[in-house]
Order: sequence, then structure tokens, then C-alpha cells
Amino acid sequence: RLDEARAVLARAAAAARQVELEITFEPAAFGRAEVPRVPRHFSGASRLGQGDGKAFMNAFADPERGLRSLIVACEGDTRVAETLFQALCALAGTTPRTAD
Repeated sequence: RLDEARAVLARAAAAARQVELEITFEPAAFGRAEVPRVPRHFSGASRLGQGDGKAFMNAFADPERGLRSLIVACEGDTRVAETLFQALCALAGTTPRTAD
């Protein structure tokens, strides 16, 4: 079976050498640079972080659901959500998981 697999791989490699691929790069169309909006949970507009912060940490530092919750709270801005999630997990001493 190993010989068959090697033969198939050799045929695929030979076929791949016959393909010509052309890649054209174009300048990126950059929009206006903006500082990301601060989600209301991290501003003074939310009471979730008041007190000892347990409710806040339960909502956003949970390794299973925290990142998804933060993405929603950040209105889909995954850059901000992932940065905040990593920081909250570090504070909570938990291991962060990636978004599904």
C-alpha cells in the first residue's frame, strides 16, 4: 500500500508541475483608520463590572462561552473581542479557547 501511495503522490506531483498558476496582487483598498469602539460593558455605561466583578468574569472569562459572548458584546469586532478575552482569561487563570 505504501508503494501505491507513493505512486499516486508521484503522479499528482507530476500533474501539478504541468499547471500554471498566475497570481495578480493589487493594492489594498484601505478605509479610514479608526480606533475600535469600546464595548459598553467596558465603559461606564454598564453595571456588569461593578461590585467584585464575578458577574462580569462569569460572562466573559469563561473558556467555553466567553469569546462568543465578547464577540456579541463587541458587535462582531473579533479583533477587540479576542484581545479582551485573552486578557480576561489571564486574569482569571483560565485557558482560553478559540471561536467555533
